[in-house]
Amino acid sequence: MPLLPLPLPKNLEEVYSAGAFVQAGIDAEFTKQLGEVEATEFNFQPSPSADGTTELDQKVQVRFNTAQGIRDFPGMRLATIKDGILTWCAEGARQAPIAEFHEPQPFEFSLLNIARFLVGNAPVARVPQGDHEAVVAIAFNRLPHDTATTISLGLERFSGGIDERLALLNLAQARRLEAESAPGNAKGGATAETITLSDGTSVHLSAKDAPGGQRIIGLRTAHSGVLPEQVLADAHFTAVEHQFYLESRFPDAAVQFDAATATAMLSTSTGSTPVDAHLIATVDSDEFTWAWADPDYASTHSARASFNLQRFGRDNWVPDLVRPCLPMEWAKDAFLPQIAMPILGAWTLLTVPLGEKTGILLASSPTLTLPAPTPEVAEAVLAVDLPAGCDAERARAAYAANRGVASW
Repeated sequence: MPLLPLPLPKNLEEVYSAGAFVQAGIDAEFTKQLGEVEATEFNFQPSPSADGTTELDQKVQVRFNTAQGIRDFPGMRLATIKDGILTWCAEGARQAPIAEFHEPQPFEFSLLNIARFLVGNAPVARVPQGDHEAVVAIAFNRLPHDTATTISLGLERFSGGIDERLALLNLAQARRLEAESAPGNAKGGATAETITLSDGTSVHLSAKDAPGGQRIIGLRTAHSGVLPEQVLADAHFTAVEHQFYLESRFPDAAVQFDAATATAMLSTSTGSTPVDAHLIATVDSDEFTWAWADPDYASTHSARASFNLQRFGRDNWVPDLVRPCLPMEWAKDAFLPQIAMPILGAWTLLTVPLGEKTGILLASSPTLTLPAPTPEVAEAVLAVDLPAGCDAERARAAYAANRGVASW
């Protein structure tokens, strides 16, 4: 079903969401265009007949000194900030049909993103001007050519704080793409709606009542992209057998973990054995954070492999691999540790206390290598239900390939 043109946002929350993906794309392209910036100048140009403090749409000349040379851009002041209060100084704010644009606001960083919506989501800078600061828009609105990459950039930056469907449709509108909506996969699974854009980008969204709200769960183009349920199907049965083996070989094992060396010690009543251990994520209360995004562990040796997950997510447009943090219920329902297994080639899932957090590890070692396959074990493994949305034929074929047999 073709989707109708979007109405104007009705409140600041909608403004913030509407601009998110467009802003992420423009910022990436702006950074790419500038390269390394060595210095920046902002020259304000008040009108001779206006008060420089209250003048609307005050012009600003913006100069970037870059490694490639000088780049000049026209700019415009959108607001001032003084004593923690933002005051609008733009005709666009005066014309906006939202009350908060017509009066001063307590400053929050989200207002910088909201201000961008007034000028087509152009980049803004917060710079000194006399006894206050100015919010200056820089005239640049070029988007990356690739829609799916732009969406992925937006998810990495704004995940969890926006209406992702609204952000997606505003990006489509900015790129002048038509959008059509269709119901989700009849086989079940998390997809409740698929929005297809006229450039061939296909976006899968969860239900509105999903954990954490409606979200983008899959991205594909006409020629590339990997859906999470495909990776999960490839992982499921092999992950199950490794967990069976861990529980039989190391029953009730205690885990001691060293983040500096990326190793863990598995201890049972019969002895201890060292294993290689990748910290892929941490859980704090009800929040799941990828290790590459956890400031306490991102720089440790044990977290290095987690950056491969982020890179895989970026390269193949797997949304949940580029979101820094997710609600734990969301991560659990998405089987994120299992999705990580075939990407990293590590199949044994361990958990370990990390102070007030819980670490999620993927371990490997000769002692965790599966023995030769047997029909009895395979039968028990294949009896474990597949997650909803996974293709059974693909999952069985992947399991057979992983175990080095022709078929099951």
